[in-house]
Amino acid sequence: MDVNGDTQHPLFELLKSHCPSPVSKFRPREKLFYTPQDNSDIRWNFEKILVDRNGTPLRRYEPGFLPADITSDIEAIITGEGCLRLIISHLTRTPSGFIASPST
Repeated sequence: MDVNGDTQHPLFELLKSHCPSPVSKFRPREKLFYTPQDNSDIRWNFEKILVDRNGTPLRRYEPGFLPADITSDIEAIITGEGCLRLIISHLTRTPSGFIASPST
């Protein structure tokens, strides 16, 4: 199943349209084997997208996030608290671009 490019699956098109990429840059872009390339593309395996019980994508996490790192976000969705907080992307500026900040 393709997650990026012209042949991406519609599910991934939907998920990516709701949640910005947690990483702002491609590294290295010339080694990617699909077109077109878009800033919303999934960058690597194990990127995660949190979806609520209604199927609404709420937050996207870079591959380095462990499942334990998103526990508080999952609990916020289950209890109905903090959903708006999750819709707003948690990004931190770094010298190499933007990355998602761990949940608190």
